[in-house]
Amino acid sequence: MELSVSSTIARVLPQLDQFNSRQAPFAIAKALTATAKAVQAELTKRTPTVFDKPNAFTRKAWAIQRADKQNLTAWVFAKDKQALYLKAQVQGGTRRIKGFEKKFGAVGEHGPEDALVPTRNIRLDSTGGVSLAAIKRMSQGMNSSGKVGRYFVGKPKGEGKNAARGWGIYARVGNNQRLQAVMVFTKKPTYTPRLDMNTIGERVVNAQFVGELEAAWAQAIRTARR
Repeated sequence: MELSVSSTIARVLPQLDQFNSRQAPFAIAKALTATAKAVQAELTKRTPTVFDKPNAFTRKAWAIQRADKQNLTAWVFAKDKQALYLKAQVQGGTRRIKGFEKKFGAVGEHGPEDALVPTRNIRLDSTGGVSLAAIKRMSQGMNSSGKVGRYFVGKPKGEGKNAARGWGIYARVGNNQRLQAVMVFTKKPTYTPRLDMNTIGERVVNAQFVGELEAAWAQAIRTARR
């Protein structure tokens, strides 16, 4: 999940004068970095329009690696932790299984590669996800030391309504008289690409790189040692 902002240099150079100067690498590196920042800004701007109520962690996913005179390439990328879950949204495919899903997942017919989906019986946080506090509460409320906890992972036993229920995380409610599904197991969801990183990046590069290079070259000429 990264985009290189260097492919247009060879096409642009003939448009500028005097690019045999020793100032050329400085100007190119400066223009590449400025363009990478513009791509980063556009991805940051687009993220809230593509994803439903992304939290601050997701909105700040995008970073750059600056170009320099020795390495005339600037990179725009998603930071490591955010890339773990954004990859499927950007490139398509299945998302990674989260840590708590692996922890709760190895039961019955379900394994650690199945996903858990919240039901309407669990309160979601402001971003539409299950909070860490809720996950911790469920984990701590499960069976321990032979005692029956408020929550359990499994498939309800019995006839009637329970017979039709699938595997998931359940809460015992109403003085332990009934069960309430909190999260249910499903196969890993498959995503279609939602944030076309390459198209966004190419559009910004085509619109801004030439101008950034011209400005950087003009600065290089002004500040060059005589």
